[in-house]
Amino acid sequence: MGILNTFGADGERIAGLGHTAVGVITDVRECWWLGSSPLHAGAYDTFPHLVYFTYSVEGVQYSGCRYVGAGGRFPEAGEEITVFYDPENPKNFAVRV
Repeated sequence: MGILNTFGADGERIAGLGHTAVGVITDVRECWWLGSSPLHAGAYDTFPHLVYFTYSVEGVQYSGCRYVGAGGRFPEAGEEITVFYDPENPKNFAVRV
């Protein structure tokens, strides 16, 4: 899988710090109200999604959510992802799945 398209303005800096934690997808919600009707069936979804996850840094649990645009493969609940975090403030993160 690739990068969730939500590194954001500070995400590249956070990822560049190299501090990672294992995250677990807790929920994936289709944002059907943001897309158009699917024109074809297949392996790819035409609606964007919200991906919710948790991760732990030094025994403290954090949670996050990221928007993922339409047209790709989305992770499923229970899948592991890589979470990059700011060691000075671990609640600031960037994610890669």
